[in-house]
Amino acid sequence: MSSRRPNSLANTSCDSESSHCPPYQEQHPFYQEEPDEQEISLLQENSSSHYSTPFADPVAESDSHRRYTLHDPGPTVFGAPEYEPVQSSGMKTRAGLNRYGTRKINLVKGAVLSVDYPVPSAIQNAIQPEYRDAEEGFSEEFTHLRYTAATCDPDEFTLRNGYNLRPAMYNRHTELLIAVTYYNEDKVLTSRTLHGVMQNIRDIVRLKKSEFWNKGGPAWQKIVVCLIFDGIEPCDKNTLDVLATIGVYQDGIMKKDVDGRETVAHVFEYTTQLSVTATQQLVRPHSDESTSNLPPVQFIFCLKQKNSKKINSHRWLLNAFSRILNPEVIVLLDAGTKPGPKSLLSLWEAFYNDKTLGGACGEIHAMLGPRWQKCLNPLVAAQNFEYKISNILDKPLESAFGYVSVLPGAFSAYRYRAIMGRPLEQYFHGDHTLSKRLGKKGIEGMNIFKKNMFLAEDRILCFELVAKAGFKWHLSYVKAAKGETDVPEGAAEFVGQRRRWLNGSFAAGLYAIMHFGRIYRSGHSIIRLFFLHIQILYNICQLIMTWFSLASYWLTSSVIMDLVGTPSSHNKEKGWPWGNDASPIVNTFLKYGYLWVLMLQFMLALGNRPKGVVTLYTISFLYFALVQLYVLILSFYLVVGVFTGGMLDFNFDDGLAAFIQSFFSSSGGGIVLIALVSTYGIYIIASILYLDPWHILTSSWAYFLGMTTCINVLMVYAFCNWHDVSWGTKGSDKVDALPSVTTQKDNNKRNFIEELDKPQADIDSQFEATVKRALAPYVEPEEDGGKTLDDSYKNFRTGLIQNMNGLEITPFITSLPKVELHVHIEGTLTPALRWKLAHRNNIPLRYPTYEALLNSYKITYNHRRELNGDNGAPTFLETYYEGCQVLCTEDDFYELAIAYFQKAKDVNVRYVEPFFDTQAHTKRGIPVEAILNGFLRAQHDGAKQLGVKSNWIFCFLRDHPVKEGLEALRSALPWARTKDGKGKGLFHAVGLASNEYDRPPGLFEEGFLLAKEVGLHVTMHCDVDQKDVVEHMHEGIFDVCAGAGADRIDHGLNATDAPELMAALKEKNIGLTLCPHAYHRRQATEVLFPKIRKLWDEGVRFCINSDDPTYMHDVWIDGNMMKVYEYCGFTKSEMGKLVRNAVEMSWADEVTKTEILDELERVLGVEEKLIS
Repeated sequence: MSSRRPNSLANTSCDSESSHCPPYQEQHPFYQEEPDEQEISLLQENSSSHYSTPFADPVAESDSHRRYTLHDPGPTVFGAPEYEPVQSSGMKTRAGLNRYGTRKINLVKGAVLSVDYPVPSAIQNAIQPEYRDAEEGFSEEFTHLRYTAATCDPDEFTLRNGYNLRPAMYNRHTELLIAVTYYNEDKVLTSRTLHGVMQNIRDIVRLKKSEFWNKGGPAWQKIVVCLIFDGIEPCDKNTLDVLATIGVYQDGIMKKDVDGRETVAHVFEYTTQLSVTATQQLVRPHSDESTSNLPPVQFIFCLKQKNSKKINSHRWLLNAFSRILNPEVIVLLDAGTKPGPKSLLSLWEAFYNDKTLGGACGEIHAMLGPRWQKCLNPLVAAQNFEYKISNILDKPLESAFGYVSVLPGAFSAYRYRAIMGRPLEQYFHGDHTLSKRLGKKGIEGMNIFKKNMFLAEDRILCFELVAKAGFKWHLSYVKAAKGETDVPEGAAEFVGQRRRWLNGSFAAGLYAIMHFGRIYRSGHSIIRLFFLHIQILYNICQLIMTWFSLASYWLTSSVIMDLVGTPSSHNKEKGWPWGNDASPIVNTFLKYGYLWVLMLQFMLALGNRPKGVVTLYTISFLYFALVQLYVLILSFYLVVGVFTGGMLDFNFDDGLAAFIQSFFSSSGGGIVLIALVSTYGIYIIASILYLDPWHILTSSWAYFLGMTTCINVLMVYAFCNWHDVSWGTKGSDKVDALPSVTTQKDNNKRNFIEELDKPQADIDSQFEATVKRALAPYVEPEEDGGKTLDDSYKNFRTGLIQNMNGLEITPFITSLPKVELHVHIEGTLTPALRWKLAHRNNIPLRYPTYEALLNSYKITYNHRRELNGDNGAPTFLETYYEGCQVLCTEDDFYELAIAYFQKAKDVNVRYVEPFFDTQAHTKRGIPVEAILNGFLRAQHDGAKQLGVKSNWIFCFLRDHPVKEGLEALRSALPWARTKDGKGKGLFHAVGLASNEYDRPPGLFEEGFLLAKEVGLHVTMHCDVDQKDVVEHMHEGIFDVCAGAGADRIDHGLNATDAPELMAALKEKNIGLTLCPHAYHRRQATEVLFPKIRKLWDEGVRFCINSDDPTYMHDVWIDGNMMKVYEYCGFTKSEMGKLVRNAVEMSWADEVTKTEILDELERVLGVEEKLIS
């Protein structure tokens, strides 16, 4: 055999002592973070006997199509990977397709696919001979990557079912299991975590005087690192390249399913001595004797096929892998968190020295960058200060009591046997993948309070552990264990993160208080119970203060402004700092501005995504910081006045009692002094006593200025989004690129699969490209601003509301029960639903991205180009009907309608009469049954589940042939609410829709007469400012239906141009269904709303509706009513009359009408009481 190694990382070597390297090393220099870690090339040009390759030269094989079978007495079968032209997660192979031999692989217990694949030669050669050759029986853990396709739930990943893990197969005791959970972090964040973990393992292995680690085998064999990635699709592909570089992952070996059983998780196992630093430098051993080398680390890499959230990742860790490994201590880390030197050892020692310790956490501090430069960012500095103070004040206090309310999932540890049983059972109730199995006890059966509680599921685990019946487990804070983590650096990300934290911690805190009685069933001593009672009282007080903090900050700010700025006897008639005249005025403006910005937070929180209004949030942060700075200056001035006697007088002459009375009097500055010391001074004093004061100098300024912001912005956003129980992540099913495998049976009736056998040379050549990508300098991707067209519509709505004079209308309009009589169901198709249906039905969109689809919703024209001209933009109807293309199945039409009913429920709509047509769909080959049955199901579910009743309106498309419309009506009549009672009851009226240009209503007289004959109502569109619209209205009022006229007119605003039409509408009691925002898009405020007011003053009956809201700036019925309320000058009583109009104009049954009118009276009655 040749002495030259089969392959290397780059087919070149680099002398660690030389300043000149070959070109590849010049591009990717290999060095370690510590100066004592020197490295040698993975390539050994001069081989020695203990570095000889274990693989035969593939060129020497004369039969390129050799076939052989591997027989494995144990639970695994060793072999080579299947070669696939398309790799996992959409990544393609980097080598051409060759012709390979094949092999058979037996399945464990006939069901479990578990295979060993040879790793690249360069990785094998990196392992020090003292490890690789020490135990021949276990050499495959250094030469082969073990892959298991787990086609089961985590709870079924058991030895009985044929699943196993290498440490258990080798009969090794696992003392420490280190788990890293990952979602979509980049390779820099992941590498800094993994390299930090491997350095910590080296700290443990280096111990010389340990009574535990040096007995019963090498220390590294007692430690396992488990990486759990939450889904293939969100995973960063460069991160997978890093894992492939150190040997714990290979491209092209994952299987989508086995015999039709979908793979739930792809499990890889390998023991490596390689690591990649955060600066993309490869770290590898350089001599047999060096103590700076990283020891072998046993890796388990679990790549879940679908994204199913972090709690499910923990279920794989705790219910699958831990049950097999049975570790003593489990450390939880998030990707991006770097454990400090000897931190993991410190956590383990806490458990080793305290046998009743059930859980522990270390100190987490913010990643500040080189020379703490990130402290210049106020958000980072404030979070750094917050973390530090929590580690100085909160965690040690709770640790002394024995119950740390939260062990952060980013850096904590648990004793495995302590959390087994009820703690884990309660913890995993929040796993969505268990919802069907758990039923009402699962996440889908929970109320909104419990769902929010599981946003902070780590708090639930902490409480359940301390309250575990019959045991006396306690929790502790370990100061010596430190972890560095990245924190949000932008306003939008910060607000979104704190929404989860605040809502989750608030709900979990209430949970702990309400279930505190379970502590009595634990095994804690009387002394421990006494301190736990003190802690629960403290937590209750803290919860109450949190609840009232919004008002407290406002009162504190306004009172201090008045004490200092308003001339009075208390400040010797001296207003400060702007003088007696200006100070009260400035303070008044600041206070009104405070309230205005605070009200803005409610609008933003209820109607906008943080990423869509970054500017407004930034302005809010700055304004509240300015107010906080001003109040802080006034507070110190107030306190200085106390001690100098220049402003307030204390009674120093009549003894201690008199002084205390004057100090705590309502006009005294003593209360302000105490507030300042308790709010600010305690941080400084505690930090100095803790011998850790540097954050006071670098970060306190940002925290002190941001305290008001935290309350007024973060808490408002969190509580206004209490209904949002998401983590901001979503599932993905994009695993089609993975191959499936089907088993066959051999002569012994054992299940096996057959796959290609790739030579080692091809494995090595493919690996070289992987290493180049992994070690390439990291290029941070350009951040998308995150602002979508949907955001711009919501911003328009927010701006509209925020600039209205009477901000109190928002809750008033929201509280009104509503009836909507003019909304096109296809006009409620949201971009998100359209995108979803297009992909589900394989409907090609002209828009390559979701953002491009959003942009298409910008409506420039309203009808035809012959009226508006042509600049290449789509017309309203083109955009509208293009959206209809994605509606193909009964379920599609159901989802469209039920989504509208959900939105209607959200804005307090009680009854609706949606327009629909079949012609736009049947001409595409969609069966009329699919359309109408989908709508019929939604009609039933909308009423039963959401409380939104509906009677629908069938529409003729005016720009389609009349005969086609008649046939469409006849085919739909079985679904009508006809007078003979034989119909299914979906629709009870007919109308007109689409382009009315040169299409007068009289053309459809035959259809109207047919509708009347079977007992249906008739309504018709007379759109605003269209050609011959006055004549069309005249036909609708006097001519159609054999002269009886229509029952209702849709739109009809142009009646204001013809007094005779207004008179006829009043005389015949025909109502109009107006959609103000639809007209406001193309008419000025001062032109449009006087027309609406004129109709009202003339006594013409009308109601307010939304028309096609998703194509019209996302303004729904509530936004339309707000416009009328504001711009027409309607009173609240008149707005109530508008709702009555809608009820009376509707064709609802009398019971429904009575219910809505009764609710309306209750709402108006409450408003009258508030006004009085």
